[in-house]
Amino acid sequence: MLGVEDAFPIIPASEYKPAWVANARESYLTHLKENENLGNREFHLYRCPGIFDIMSRGWIVPLPWDVMIKTNGDGEGFSWSVPDGILFKLYDGPLVNTHHADGIAKSLPLKPDALRSLIKFHSPWEIIAPPGVKFIIIPIPYGDTCEFEQVMGILDPSISSELNPQGYWKVLSGSHIIRAGTPMMQIIPLTDEEFQIDVKFASKKEMDWVKKREYFYNLSFIFKRTLMKAQYIKHFFSKD
Repeated sequence: MLGVEDAFPIIPASEYKPAWVANARESYLTHLKENENLGNREFHLYRCPGIFDIMSRGWIVPLPWDVMIKTNGDGEGFSWSVPDGILFKLYDGPLVNTHHADGIAKSLPLKPDALRSLIKFHSPWEIIAPPGVKFIIIPIPYGDTCEFEQVMGILDPSISSELNPQGYWKVLSGSHIIRAGTPMMQIIPLTDEEFQIDVKFASKKEMDWVKKREYFYNLSFIFKRTLMKAQYIKHFFSKD
């Protein structure tokens, strides 16, 4: 659909910054300044690699237009509406659909804070990828929007190339508008390459790494991620 790629394009996940990130950064910088002369090891949410690595992987798919969802309090039924121009002029096909509680959603675990039926938002986006490349679909990690939670799954573009957010709706009674541009889901590329897991008792080399890792982790007031990664690769994969 012409215009969507200009107004609300799919963006690299690293470019999406929920509002709380700026607050966390300011908190971190303030804490760092206040404690710079104390000699204590610095621990802060803003330095957590597990959180920010997942937030920066893949791409973010936003909602291309406003959608209002209205629920009636029974935990299942809902109605929807979009701007008239989208509904009657610009988009040919369903805009919002559902996986009913007595259908596909029946066997899924129930969420006490969400509709039993799943809501599916149709979008004009399609994804084409090289053969063998699939995508894991996840909710927006630590996003600002709490009304909608994307269900997780694997998308194989060779089977289905549509990018249609679908998941749990968490406003059980009343009306709520999700605005155009709201991040709805994150897509992360996967490979079909298969790996074997070797479950065994640790060897001397592996135990040596545990000892080295403790040193690399604790040698500075601020965790040296680049150093740790480089030494991990050197220890296990260097041909020297």
